[in-house]
Amino acid sequence: MLSSSLTHPQRFDVFLSFRGKDTRRTLISFLYKELTRNGLRTFKDDMDLEIGRRISQEISLAIQNSKVAIVVVSLGYPDSGWCLDELVEIMDAERKGSLVVIPIFYDVDPSHLRRQIRKVAKQFKKHEEREDQQTMVSWRQALVSLAAISGQCLRDWKDDSKLVEEVTKKTFMLLFSARPPPLLLSNICCITSVFYMNVIDEVFRTLVEQMKDIKGSKVENHKLCASVYYRNIDEKDWPVIAQRVHDHLKQYPRLRLTHGRKVLEVRPVIDWNRGRAVDFLLESPRMHNNLLV
Repeated sequence: MLSSSLTHPQRFDVFLSFRGKDTRRTLISFLYKELTRNGLRTFKDDMDLEIGRRISQEISLAIQNSKVAIVVVSLGYPDSGWCLDELVEIMDAERKGSLVVIPIFYDVDPSHLRRQIRKVAKQFKKHEEREDQQTMVSWRQALVSLAAISGQCLRDWKDDSKLVEEVTKKTFMLLFSARPPPLLLSNICCITSVFYMNVIDEVFRTLVEQMKDIKGSKVENHKLCASVYYRNIDEKDWPVIAQRVHDHLKQYPRLRLTHGRKVLEVRPVIDWNRGRAVDFLLESPRMHNNLLV
């Protein structure tokens, strides 16, 4: 019997692909913290996998249900059959247009990956001793395709923190349909707010569908807050509405539920007030477009 995570796969904004023993406690730790702190639903596999173990169905589903894959290629990444299997799935999704890939070359020269020379050549020679030709071809092609994508190289940055900041910013840009003005690019708080506007809009649309069968229900989108009103609803349906909203928010760990006078409000888990909200909305591309219409 399939687990609930397989029958109802969770959707992610970002999938992290990396060699655990190389970067788990360094770059990946910082990157995961920064992505999740800013509200991005990020998949990070915390298992140290045994040699010979193949990619699981849960990992495959996580890749299929992600929007961006950040692939951190360290010195030991091509040495892992698990990482290469994962990469094949990622590049297949990228080729189909369902996933955007951001490579990070962590103390690795992209040309060595593309040409598969030096240390990479030695790693693949070991793989050839235990893998079939079809697997080897798929691994080689995936690595070549990844190396052809413009990414970030650790050597170009003074420290990991600056690299993490840049990758986080780029990820936000890829997830947004509208490009923020230059002022926002230097302000991670405002970039985060644009992201939350998209998330709230996504939640709003789903809640509208979920409340259609409840007479008198009303759902409104206030840009940084989605409100579900139940003042005109039969009292016996109040628990139904509350349960549906609560269940839906399980997919959004960076959103919280607050209660008003016969209204449920979905808000971001960020430090926010009306003054900051007004300043942001006046600067946002979406508000500028509305004013021009």
